[in-house]
This record gives sequence, C-alpha cells and structure tokens, in this order.
Amino acid sequence: MNEHADLLIQHGHLLTMRGRGVGYVADGALAIEQGRIVAVGATSALAARFAADETIDATGQAVLPGLIDAHMHTPWAVVRGVAQDVAHWMQRGLAPYSRHMSADAMLAGTRLNVLEALRAGTTTFGDY
Repeated sequence: MNEHADLLIQHGHLLTMRGRGVGYVADGALAIEQGRIVAVGATSALAARFAADETIDATGQAVLPGLIDAHMHTPWAVVRGVAQDVAHWMQRGLAPYSRHMSADAMLAGTRLNVLEALRAGTTTFGDY
C-alpha cells in the first residue's frame, strides 16, 4: 500500500543541502504532507512510494530549498530606481525621500518587497 502525500513535485532538477556543498538529483521529486516535506529523492522511487492528491510536473525546472535574504530594507521598494549607485542612493535617493515618506508609503513598500521576494523563492527575511 502506498503512503499518502498531499503533493508530489516530480521530474525536476532537485537541488538539496545533503552532504558537502549542494546535492543534485537529475530527475528528482519531493513529497509534501500537511505543508511539510516528508521525502526527497528520485522521481521513480517517490512516484512508486506515494499516492498524491496533487502532482506537479517540474520537468526542466529547478526545485530547491527556500532562499534567505539576510539583509533587506523592505519599505524602500517605493524609491527603487531613484539613484544609480550606493553613494548616490544614500545621498540623493534614500535620505531626501525618507524624510517625506508616510507610514502608508512605507507599508506599501514593505508589502511590495515581501511579495516580490516570495515570488522569487525567498522564504526568510532579515529586515532592517
């Protein structure tokens, strides 16, 4: 009898944190049950082991752990692009605009930055 999984992601380029460096499974899969990864391995092994409510064919896609951004300034998404380099950004971008940003603008910037990061695979943030 097969084990149950809510979701089986299969046929992906599976990048793991197993061993030294990054592990790789060319035709990889992962099984998810109640929001938790319960198994990782070759698609053939996991497809035989699990009966899943939903499957995702990740052919040609990378499947990897969530990314970590250890240093974000989430409110400043709304002033992105107002300066060309770090020195210009600090002196001519951030400083003048920050004095005039409302709490609503900062909240909008935070929401935008977090949504963009989540969409790109970032699951952990260090906000400053």
